Amino acid sequence: MSTPPGLLDLTPLFAPNAELEDSTLMPPDTVAPSTHEGQQEPSKQVAMGQSNIMGPEKMTQDRDASKEFEQPETQTQLISLQEIEASSREEWLTLAQRLKTEERWGEAIAAYKQALSQEASPDHQNHSGQESSNEEPQTGSSSQSFEQLQAQALTYGQQRQWQACIETCEQALALQPTASLYKLLGDVLQLTGRLLEARRSYREALRLRPDFAEVYGNLGNLYAQERQWPRAIECFQRALRYQPQRVALHRALAGVWEQVGNEIEAVRCWHRVLGLDPASGQAQDYFSLGNRWVRLGDWSMAERYYREAIARDEQLTDAWHNLAEVLAHHQNWLSAREMYEQILQQEPQRVISRLGYARVLTKLEDWQGAMAEYHRLAESAPEQVLAQQRFAQTLKDQGLLEEAIAVYRRALTFAPNGFELRLGFAELLCEQEQWEDALPQAEAAIALNPQIAQAHYYAGRAQVARANWQAAIPYLEQAVTLDSQFFWSRYFWGEALLGLEDWQGAAAVLDAAMPLNPEYPRGYCHLGRAYLELEQYSEAVQAYRQAIAFGSNDVSYSHLGLALLKLEDWDGAIDVLNRGLELKPDDEEFHWLLSQVFVEKQDWQAAIEAVGRAVALKPEGLEFNPQFKQLLCRQGPLHEAVDDWQQAVDLNRDDPQLQLGLGVALLEGEIDLERAEACLRRNLELQPNQPQGYFYLGKCSAGQGRLDEALGFYRRSWELSQSVDCGLALAEVLQQLGRWSEAVQQYRQVLLECGESGEALFGLGQALAASERPMEAVMEWRRAIGLGWNSPELYRCLAEALVSLERWDEAVLEWGRLLELQPGNALVRRQRALALIGLGRWAESAQEWQQYWQVAPGSGQGTVLDFRPELGMYGEIPHHQELSLTGDLTVEFWLRLREWPQDWTNLVGKFVSDEQNEFCLRLKNGERGQWYYGGGKGCAKPLTWVPQETIRLHQWVHIACVRKLGQSGQLYVDGVLQGEQDWGQESGATPTEAPVRLMVSSRLDEFLDGQLSEVRVWNVARTSDEIRRGMSEKLETELGLVAVWSGSEDGIVVDRVADHPGEMKQASANGKPHPRVGVCSGEWSQKAADRADTLAQLYGGFAQVELVSAQFPQSEGQVSQPIRETEIPCHRIQAEHEERFLEQALALVLAHPYEVVHLSQPRMP
Repeated sequence: MSTPPGLLDLTPLFAPNAELEDSTLMPPDTVAPSTHEGQQEPSKQVAMGQSNIMGPEKMTQDRDASKEFEQPETQTQLISLQEIEASSREEWLTLAQRLKTEERWGEAIAAYKQALSQEASPDHQNHSGQESSNEEPQTGSSSQSFEQLQAQALTYGQQRQWQACIETCEQALALQPTASLYKLLGDVLQLTGRLLEARRSYREALRLRPDFAEVYGNLGNLYAQERQWPRAIECFQRALRYQPQRVALHRALAGVWEQVGNEIEAVRCWHRVLGLDPASGQAQDYFSLGNRWVRLGDWSMAERYYREAIARDEQLTDAWHNLAEVLAHHQNWLSAREMYEQILQQEPQRVISRLGYARVLTKLEDWQGAMAEYHRLAESAPEQVLAQQRFAQTLKDQGLLEEAIAVYRRALTFAPNGFELRLGFAELLCEQEQWEDALPQAEAAIALNPQIAQAHYYAGRAQVARANWQAAIPYLEQAVTLDSQFFWSRYFWGEALLGLEDWQGAAAVLDAAMPLNPEYPRGYCHLGRAYLELEQYSEAVQAYRQAIAFGSNDVSYSHLGLALLKLEDWDGAIDVLNRGLELKPDDEEFHWLLSQVFVEKQDWQAAIEAVGRAVALKPEGLEFNPQFKQLLCRQGPLHEAVDDWQQAVDLNRDDPQLQLGLGVALLEGEIDLERAEACLRRNLELQPNQPQGYFYLGKCSAGQGRLDEALGFYRRSWELSQSVDCGLALAEVLQQLGRWSEAVQQYRQVLLECGESGEALFGLGQALAASERPMEAVMEWRRAIGLGWNSPELYRCLAEALVSLERWDEAVLEWGRLLELQPGNALVRRQRALALIGLGRWAESAQEWQQYWQVAPGSGQGTVLDFRPELGMYGEIPHHQELSLTGDLTVEFWLRLREWPQDWTNLVGKFVSDEQNEFCLRLKNGERGQWYYGGGKGCAKPLTWVPQETIRLHQWVHIACVRKLGQSGQLYVDGVLQGEQDWGQESGATPTEAPVRLMVSSRLDEFLDGQLSEVRVWNVARTSDEIRRGMSEKLETELGLVAVWSGSEDGIVVDRVADHPGEMKQASANGKPHPRVGVCSGEWSQKAADRADTLAQLYGGFAQVELVSAQFPQSEGQVSQPIRETEIPCHRIQAEHEERFLEQALALVLAHPYEVVHLSQPRMP
């Protein structure tokens, strides 16, 4: 039975005193006095908690269980001989028999003795003499009657002549079995340790007499000796069923219940003992039973027994004390106080009562009196730290904080090693945010008891409040280890990790913490921040929504809006941010975030209004406006954007931030670089040490090709402020200047000053690779991947470096990861397929080739556009106002050409004539290619290149054409610049209403044979990096993206980002597609060639046919004349080395795909 909460320990009766919790009940100091041979007098055997059959663990020190049978409980006092009227031996025997039948055992024994004394024969006298001698007595002869033997056995038992008693019992039982004699035999066998035989005798007695209570009692004693408690209990309960008023049975049963730990039943038995025989109990017995009732939670019964104990011994101070505790439990505070005062008048140094008295004064809110008592206790009983701590806690709960602190300080003066005092004091100081004082108290508590979680928690909490993140983590981590269910340890551990910017660790810790306190909003806020930094936006949204649901502040709204913005849930972000503005309408951050959302939605007017409100709320916060203007200038209404800044500048020309804002708008919008440079220089005149001014001046100079000048500006900006953007820009300029060693050093400096980032490690790897240090580059790129930098360009560079190191297995693995991000990257897929062949992994290579032909290049979405010249097929997209592309322009697409056109044929164009032509890219014979546009009176000087040098037939390539109006034109193949033309002196493009046409000549009479995938049109001039990185990316609503055209099963040219669909047209209404057939033979000797030529001639009537073969060194014969003279295209590989045969054969197949392949007796030499 557990101790009631808030009480001192209530130990079993007569156990040593102990202190737990609040109550102070006292057990007695001594046990009842014992008598002959360590056995108590029968009238005083009510020692609560003892049993006459229990082992030493619950008995007095020198008590022996076997001695209980020396005075059996079933035995009564012998009657006086004068009370019996009989004169002859026969009369005494008759009387003994009658008394035995009536179960008057004492009288029966006396009668049998009188019968024996009447025998006057010499044999009898000799026998009597032997009885009194030290020799073993002789048992009766077989001529003795049953009555004589029974009487003799009883006499031997009284004389403790156990063996003679046993033998006599056995002789008597042979003559006449009786229950009483079996009981006697069982008693003696039990006393001599022959328990198994004793058990058999008792069972025989019960068989003859099932209601024999004394036998059940003694059998219970026997089982108790053997510690067979359930059987002992059953026996005692049966005995009590027949003799419920027998005190000794209740006492024995109580002892067994205590042995099995059933406190309730034990107390009930002791209660019946004292109820049946009140006079047998002493004051200490009543006191102990009162303790038992307290343990069982029956305080009323406890009070009754304490009062009985006091009635028997008014000097039993412990009983007075415990009665006071009971009164306090009943909240009878005044009576309890009076009783404690009486006790303390008699025993002023009684610590345990003074503790109770102080507690009662506390309950009566007598604070001065209570503090005086606790101060006395701190001096006289410094070990009572729990009491001091609880009183200080009570004072704290009452708001008496200074008093509580005073109690702690005074108590610690006398008990500096009091763990509870240190811990409680640390808690109080933490709650009062006295962190400097709280920390040493918590650390002292840890030193005293390092296994208590709260001590570590308070130390960690104090360190977190002092922003000592690293120092806080070991404390909080240990607190969680010791108590994994305490929410606050995990919460502040997560906060410390956030302070260290360990986002992954913080997310893991906080995610585990929140189920412990699922309605705490700040926990969700912290968790959302970690996810936001990890770019796990969906998880961040969920966390912030939980924070808001449980009553978080406006910060959660702004962060939730940002997460939704990242997830491109524009409407959701707008709704959340507007709700945040309802809570805090003067917060400029909400307006700023709203402006970004409107920019993404291309709602430029709303974006301008939102940023205007942000500026009005915080004019000095214009540092974020350059980024906004950058977006606005690239896509929005340029004149309104610049005018917005210009008006602000005109009102205050000496405001450096306004000059900076206008300069950035002009720069990022690429509107007027000279004017932008002037604004930025003016900004630096007004604010000479403005790092952003130098940064954007460097960007302006780099944009104009003045790299050395840009380098100087970037260096100055980096000196003033070690920002990541500036450090990376400086390193990139060094790379462009070919100063690789300096670039490497700069990237390392960025990592040192700004911490590790994927972008910096990627750039460092590029600089190392350019410095011909590929192994180091691979190491840095792998570190970037470890930080979560998941850039396709990174995987591409890593794979190329691994190829240079001939680590093909690793290269194949990195290409595979790149294809997971860019499934439509046909260039990489082809490289990986070829590498797998080189590694002998044919099955994987076959899968890659299958994907190469099936997946549309680009984003991997949509369907390719397939153009067949024999059908006169071409694509046409009608004119639309958004397709009037006369300014900056980028046109890019994936191309797989099957044949070179014989005359000029446009790959893509919006063309009426050379003069009236918004853009045109055309080819002729594979030897000439042009990218140009018309200016009304003439056309711009074409950018020319040789297509067949960079474009291989039957292979996918990526082509991008760029026009920067008033500056230049560029052409890229697979992201590599192939040509550039100066258009600085050219006029602008002439607008037309012509449609955009694909794969057809201007006169619609020449058609290209090939396929297109993802034709993208932009109204901005994209850079080489943007082209290379984006040619296999999925695109939706990107800045400047006008259209993305791809095919469909129903022949429609689909625009996947806007509403500009087109169609596949067929110039020849009667044309039919001709299947492509390849006739393959093992060799072109005479016989084989004739067969192959005949098959080719047959196919030529309805298909486009070609001949394919292989020539081995050991092959015999010349190429036959029909093959040499045929007009059918012939393709042959010269397999000079057999080990290269498969590679050559695969290259031939890739270069010449067919819809039908006819194998004409193929064979290997």
